[in-house]
Amino acid sequence: MKTFLKKCLDSSTATRARQAIDAQLDLGEYANPLVGLAIAIATAAHEGQERRYTGEPYITHPLAVARKVAGVFPDALSVTAAVLHDVVEDTDVTLDDLRDWGLGLGPFVACLVDDLTDVSRPKDGNRATRKALDRAHIARAAPRAKLVKLADLMDNTRSILEHDPDFAPTYMAEKALLLAEALQPVAVPASPLERAHAQLYAEAQAMVDAFGAQQGATQVTAAAA
Repeated sequence: MKTFLKKCLDSSTATRARQAIDAQLDLGEYANPLVGLAIAIATAAHEGQERRYTGEPYITHPLAVARKVAGVFPDALSVTAAVLHDVVEDTDVTLDDLRDWGLGLGPFVACLVDDLTDVSRPKDGNRATRKALDRAHIARAAPRAKLVKLADLMDNTRSILEHDPDFAPTYMAEKALLLAEALQPVAVPASPLERAHAQLYAEAQAMVDAFGAQQGATQVTAAAA
């Protein structure tokens, strides 16, 4: 096990996370050892990081995403990936680190986190070009990863709509493309995972549609003034 990951698991922060798992995530019977390890790693890895706009500890975001996922599809792998979805992108934890742990499920968790990690880099071009690369990446993702991405999108959307109205039009246009090009549900959801995906997709699309309607009403009002 890599040094940084071992430090995460051995830290006092991780110990507190394990002790507080039920209160933090409210998973009930799904508060299993795999999810507990994920919370320990994510809490320690994100320590010192803050959410933009609010200054809250960053860990509040992956936990919110995990709660959303658990609410529609309480599957240990999916919830674990939700907790860890930003650790490779935003901390020193690597995919190799994740493959080394996880009660034998590390490789599966690492694959989901890989799907959820943006692939674009500044050298790849302008923002539109980079976002297109990231959409193509998530479009090829595993179904569980797409479910987590929808929950992630929804939590970030709430934050941006509340705190950054100037950036919101750009962000919401990007999310509309993401939903249309990469996260569409199957036509006839049959499995529990497919039904969960369809539910979160509908909720995310409703947020985009509501914003579009509000923007249209605002533009009409401004033109009439």
